[in-house]
Amino acid sequence: MYPNLKEQVLATDLDDTLVSEKISHEQLWTYFGDNRPSLIYITGRYFQSAYQLIQENNLPQPDILICDAGGSIYCGETFNEDLLWSAAFQKMPVKAIEEIANELDIECQQVDANNRLALNATPETYKLFKYALQAQGIEATTIFSNESQLDVLAPNVNKGTALHYVLEKCQHTKNVVVAGDSENDVHLIAAGYPAIIVGNACEELKLLEGPLIYHAEKSAAEGIIEGWHFHRHQYDIV
Repeated sequence: MYPNLKEQVLATDLDDTLVSEKISHEQLWTYFGDNRPSLIYITGRYFQSAYQLIQENNLPQPDILICDAGGSIYCGETFNEDLLWSAAFQKMPVKAIEEIANELDIECQQVDANNRLALNATPETYKLFKYALQAQGIEATTIFSNESQLDVLAPNVNKGTALHYVLEKCQHTKNVVVAGDSENDVHLIAAGYPAIIVGNACEELKLLEGPLIYHAEKSAAEGIIEGWHFHRHQYDIV
């Protein structure tokens, strides 16, 4: 099911990292030329939404597509879902979590997400939601982004752990660079791979520091180029 990856892999978020209304992603493919790495797209979108974005923006088809902020994994030309990975969410007490959300007036988003709960919350109700989960002994990954979007996934499931999982499945031990811009990319940036935080990133990401984390001055695809160039020449790791 899992493909053979090239020695170099780019694992990147989509919205506002690779795809931007202001900056074309085409320059990234020009930069790579014949040396384009294997591509892993890692997005908070559900599958159909991510697929539509890829088609509408004429993005190269990825070797692997990770959706739902790490909750779903799709591989190959036909985007076959890894049902073993998805099974973790099926064990979650979804009804109990939805009841907590309802009591706090946290609305469910009307999206076709099978392996996460997509909710709308405020910073205040998000804190209360986390406390309620703990009080009822419910283990879950909660990701709050853009001051309103709350994603609930299975324990230890996020963009970073999903990437670890697929690389292990691919038996890939070579070079991987990750890139992101928003709060749901925190686990990805902190996953231990050479990382690029693009210039238009949220404040939470800009606070992250580490020897493998590069803060680009430029935004979106231009920031990916800047960060890739840095990692290649500074550490000779790509």
